[in-house]
Amino acid sequence: MGRWIKGRVDMDRISPAMTLLDIVELWPDTEEVLRDYEKVTGTCLLCQHLFDSVQSFAALYEIDLEELMRRLSAGNNKEGVTQKDQKN
Repeated sequence: MGRWIKGRVDMDRISPAMTLLDIVELWPDTEEVLRDYEKVTGTCLLCQHLFDSVQSFAALYEIDLEELMRRLSAGNNKEGVTQKDQKN
């Protein structure tokens, strides 16, 4: 989940180690961002990767983790996702 801070988990920001379930539960607006990435991956991320960390699903589909984290942290993806967001 989040990172530990003096005996508690920091749930104030999204971490690459958090699962998609944790993120969508805590920040419902991030679902739109993940749905946009479904167009790139060709799969329902919330169906197939709900319990996977952001880091693991990004690695699986060769998605730029920094860009994904930026979009998730913004909580709203108005730009859309394109193939250029994937690593080459």
